[in-house]
Amino acid sequence: MSDTAIAFVRACLRGIGTAIAFADEKRAFLVQLSGAKVSLVSMVAVQW
Repeated sequence: MSDTAIAFVRACLRGIGTAIAFADEKRAFLVQLSGAKVSLVSMVAVQW
């Protein structure tokens, strides 16, 4: 198993689609899925 911590979170965004948040050692992402379209909503640096 990798040292990298990965967390997957699924949540509904305003009833439009599904959001998946995941993080590794240096970055955190929030991705919104709406049908076949995938858009990167935010990416931030993570300070551990």
